[in-house]
Amino acid sequence: MTDEESVLTPRRPAYATLLSWGFLIMAFGLLVLTLGLVFATGSIFTALLGGAIAAFGGMFAAFGAFLYYFTLRT
Repeated sequence: MTDEESVLTPRRPAYATLLSWGFLIMAFGLLVLTLGLVFATGSIFTALLGGAIAAFGGMFAAFGAFLYYFTLRT
């Protein structure tokens, strides 16, 4: 195997990874939030859990956007 690309080198920038994972986690959180509000109306725990997961994913996506902004500035 004569590949010169190392396993340790990232294939995409850090901001792209943070944005993509952040939006995926946020979408999953919004799905849990919606399903909790629709199907588990007696238990508010599922809706709160979905909101917390969505906020956690939003933090990842916001930090990725922050890094992307400063990558473009330099």
